[in-house]
Amino acid sequence: MRKALIVIMVVAFAATLFGCCFMNAKRGIADAQAAVDQAKAKGTIACAPYETASAIAYLGGAKEAWGDKDWCMALEWANKSKKMGDAALAAPPCAVSPCLSMMD
Repeated sequence: MRKALIVIMVVAFAATLFGCCFMNAKRGIADAQAAVDQAKAKGTIACAPYETASAIAYLGGAKEAWGDKDWCMALEWANKSKKMGDAALAAPPCAVSPCLSMMD
């Protein structure tokens, strides 16, 4: 009886961990995608190229991890993407170089 209880507890813990990463990663990727889309629409590639490119790259990593069913890693990459996307949006406005405006 005691072994059965331990097995049930381990299975319940694993299911909880799986579910939390899955749902949080799904929401995290959507939030990161929204931040990247807003940054692109604002034209942050000219004023905050590092932050914008990092947000896009991290979002790609999150989607790749999602495709590999590594939801905890997808959540980690999505959080990094969101953070960099928000940083790009917070960058002060700058004069847009004609060359940089064509990069989007």
